[in-house]
Amino acid sequence: MSLNLMYHKISEIQKILMGKSIEDYNLNTLIPLIFKEACKQNLMFYFNCIENAVVLNIRDTREENMELNIRYHHNHADISPEMLEMMESRLLQNTFLLVSKSHTFNHSNDADETSSKPDVHEKPITESNLVPPSAIRVAMEECKQQGELITRKNLENKLNLKGMNQDKRRQCIAYLRDMEA
Repeated sequence: MSLNLMYHKISEIQKILMGKSIEDYNLNTLIPLIFKEACKQNLMFYFNCIENAVVLNIRDTREENMELNIRYHHNHADISPEMLEMMESRLLQNTFLLVSKSHTFNHSNDADETSSKPDVHEKPITESNLVPPSAIRVAMEECKQQGELITRKNLENKLNLKGMNQDKRRQCIAYLRDMEA
């Protein structure tokens, strides 16, 4: 068995979880939900902590040496139980692509009234920023992994605009400019 098969199993779990409405992202809610689907794919998962990281270990129960380790790095010497739980929750959310209803994107032009409405304090999703450029998505993931807010300034600090081709740079700058609008 290869890692590709493991990634495929994880993507199957992601597809199933996309259709579920998740109201609470604490571990007591996420673990049973994900565990049920992981068992169907013959996968198990557990957490452990090493020096400066919390690790989500995903193992295939049918293959002894097939394991995937996903790390959440931190800069804290001592981690409180609440911080540890938040990091573990984020690992699960990032690995299984779980987003809250207020962050769900509707790609249809004729959205029906049952689609989720953004909160009053959130910037509404416009056509120009429905799908962030890939470099922006990578910067967003870095912010999440480091526990930073996703702001224009933080994204700009993570982007290497000089290393991008002109089209990608233009898309990133337009997206960042739209964040302020």
